[in-house]
Amino acid sequence: MPRSTSSDNHKRKYIDASLVLVVRNEEDSIYSVLDAYARQTLLPREVIIVDGKSTDRTLDEIERFKKTNPPFTIRVFQNTEENTIPSARNIGISKASYDLIIGGDASVTIPHDWIERLAEKLTDTVDIVAGVYEVRGKTPYQQAIADVHQYAAIPDPERLKPETFHPSNRSLLFRKKVWERLGGYRTQPPRGEDTWFSMRAAEEGFKKVIAPKAKVSWYARKSILEDFHFSRVEALSDVHLGIARGRYTKYYLFLALLLGTALFSFITRNPLPFLSAFLITEILLLIYALRITFWSKHYILFPLHFLTVNAIFYAYLLGITQGWLTRPFAKRRSA
Repeated sequence: MPRSTSSDNHKRKYIDASLVLVVRNEEDSIYSVLDAYARQTLLPREVIIVDGKSTDRTLDEIERFKKTNPPFTIRVFQNTEENTIPSARNIGISKASYDLIIGGDASVTIPHDWIERLAEKLTDTVDIVAGVYEVRGKTPYQQAIADVHQYAAIPDPERLKPETFHPSNRSLLFRKKVWERLGGYRTQPPRGEDTWFSMRAAEEGFKKVIAPKAKVSWYARKSILEDFHFSRVEALSDVHLGIARGRYTKYYLFLALLLGTALFSFITRNPLPFLSAFLITEILLLIYALRITFWSKHYILFPLHFLTVNAIFYAYLLGITQGWLTRPFAKRRSA
């Protein structure tokens, strides 16, 4: 665990680390978010905030917090580049005063010992500590979406394996040298950069461990249509980033099955092959939705689980198709 000290005035424990926080139009929540970070049992030496051209009173609320809460240094920078989340992270990390970087987010709920739980897993041979997360919901639709994403990503935090789990930047501790070796976060496309970062770090031989007790939470998207759009863009971005092959193998197989039987049915003017493939697909999705329902114990939400599983499945099929069709153009744009 890294060196920590106690403040003579406040008896606070500190870790020599920079917490990097990306914000945009967070006036309603930024004060409470900073307050949650200030109440940690282990505090970072500094908090770096990169603002994505907020048009509300976010910056005013940050200044208000700074005047009344001095537990750590808060430094604010503007994202004047591509104005994407990964570009903002790059700016924040480049300005960091410490070699340990903590990934933060303005939309999460964090327990009071979150940073301490991350730090206790850090040793001299560990380069990345991956925290976990919990997706929540307030409405039935939102809870169904949360259940599906939670089951797909982290059904049991204690059984996660470092080689297959790629954490969200919302709960992450890593050494700055990892970021430097990778040349920073990829800024285009504007999503999927944390998965890319984790996978590339593994390829470079950096050691990652998991902190299952370092858990943050956030709310799922409010509608299945909104989640469909996000899932489509996520799959498209993963293709452009070159990290889709392993993550979407089963989707490639289903895409080949559905497109192949559709073409065969069109040529033979017999709809049965395509309808059979579609029915088999739906049966498998039904079984998967049932597993989610029994895992979550939200039995009344089974119809919404099934609907959400379908939405995400076909969003991924559409996303990877669009990704491969546009990948050559995306490479030219980023060159």
